[in-house]
Amino acid sequence: YEKALGIDMEVYGEKHPKVATRYNNLGSAYRALGDAKLAIEYYEKALGIDMEVYGEKHPNVATRYNNLGMAYKELGDAKLAIEYYEKALEIDMEVYGEKHPTLATDYNNLGSAYWNLGDAKQAVVYLEKALGIDMEVYGEKHPNVAREYNNLGSAYWNLGDAKQAVVYLEKALGIDMEVYGEKHPNVATRYNNLGSAYYNLGEAKQAVVYLEKALGIDMEVYGEKHPNVARDYNNLGMAYQELGDAKQAIEYYEKALGIDMEVYGEKHPNVAREYNNLGMAYQELGEAKQAMVYLEKALGIDMEVYGEKHPTLATYYNNLGIAHQNLGDAKLAVVYLEKALGILIEVYGQKHPNIAVVYNNLGHVYQDLGDENAANQWFNKASEISGK
Repeated sequence: YEKALGIDMEVYGEKHPKVATRYNNLGSAYRALGDAKLAIEYYEKALGIDMEVYGEKHPNVATRYNNLGMAYKELGDAKLAIEYYEKALEIDMEVYGEKHPTLATDYNNLGSAYWNLGDAKQAVVYLEKALGIDMEVYGEKHPNVAREYNNLGSAYWNLGDAKQAVVYLEKALGIDMEVYGEKHPNVATRYNNLGSAYYNLGEAKQAVVYLEKALGIDMEVYGEKHPNVARDYNNLGMAYQELGDAKQAIEYYEKALGIDMEVYGEKHPNVAREYNNLGMAYQELGEAKQAMVYLEKALGIDMEVYGEKHPTLATYYNNLGIAHQNLGDAKLAVVYLEKALGILIEVYGQKHPNIAVVYNNLGHVYQDLGDENAANQWFNKASEISGK
């Protein structure tokens, strides 16, 4: 991509659509490598050229807005992502009209962003619009329809309707198996998502069945050293940890970590994910100090990648809080849990399920501190969100 950019800049000059395309492609390549910040720099260069060449109301401009939205979503800024997706949608509606596959993509992206914000109801509204368009354009048996069923499954899971979630995820799997056959990466992704759904339902044994199918396909398609294989190992680790086998979980997490370190290097969110999961597994084994080492590594990486205000950092602060609680340092636990809470409220607002989790954890820590009044206040806040 960089060679192509160099040639096109020499041939056409700086302000040419082909140069914009090269910048866009470089942005997507860096985003695939996990460097969303650098991706944004290239997407903005592409956007600047296309706006100068075509004006505001052009499909290429809409594409650049969409890509910027995806990059900001990966940085944890779902609100800014939504702003870009809405700009893309407005242009595409003007260019294509209401019933075009590009609009379905825009609606799908908006749905995913609202899901990231914790607004699953609004996510469902957009995802159903995307599904309606793609069903009308392509019919039932199309990969885009599978994509929307998959995302609707995730949204219904967030709404607490796990059974409906599984229905949509199985529809997505059925379509992709019919379109691609058994040995395709999309099919592996659907198996992986079903495995994650059953894991969240508390059915870890069924989760393992699906996750092993995903791993088998990805190993056959990609070989051993691929991020999708790492993803499958990581999720299998989580399932085995849920089954109470922390040692087996650690084996899978270490395999995932080895692959992602080789593919991405040390400073990547996937590596942080595996450090975090290793930390949680060592906690279950009662090795709180070793857990702390991994959890702090995870936090350090994601702070460098995302900055201070990302939901994943809230997860790591929460987990470090629990680790300090297990080490008997309840006061330091409160510090970390309050950091987690601050990020989550800033990102999601007051009524997100993850906030209820942190409230509940703060309640348990204040119990350890002997402050039952404060503990009950935190438990009541958690109940207001969760309805329990």
